[in-house]
Amino acid sequence: REKMLCNFCFIFILLYTAIIAGLLPGIRKARRKATPNFDTWPDISIIVPVRDGEETISQCVNALVVQDYPGKKLEIIVIDDHSRDRSLKITNKLASQSSFVKVLKNDNSGKWQSSKISALKVAVANACGPIMLFTDADFVPPPSWPKSMVSRFSQASGQVVGPFSPPRPISCYR
Repeated sequence: REKMLCNFCFIFILLYTAIIAGLLPGIRKARRKATPNFDTWPDISIIVPVRDGEETISQCVNALVVQDYPGKKLEIIVIDDHSRDRSLKITNKLASQSSFVKVLKNDNSGKWQSSKISALKVAVANACGPIMLFTDADFVPPPSWPKSMVSRFSQASGQVVGPFSPPRPISCYR
């Protein structure tokens, strides 16, 4: 009876090992970073609404400027949403140092409309890229963020909405 149990355990371990060995190539393939099948990288617009974000906006914009994405294909739009601090002054200075950073000011404010929503509408109306990525002024995206986002699309992708990258508070990068 013990010999039969040992044989069963041996066969079970052998089968288990064979199954795992068969799955490993698929697991490795799934873990590889996908690269898009685009002939060239598509144009993208990164939209950053800011309201009273003078303590965080420069870190956010500086991180966006050094993204691992072709500069001629990248547009960064910072939309000031009625800031009462130095956010607009800071973003204008940052925009003067980079040709693909555009600063807009939200002058719209409806009685029944969120100020942030109207700011986003202004930014989207002024965006040039067919792909728009959104982040907030208090996040610092990793350098590969746009490429990792775009790599999930195909030429046939329609409208894609939803969060993808995990938020990383600025305190993580200090």
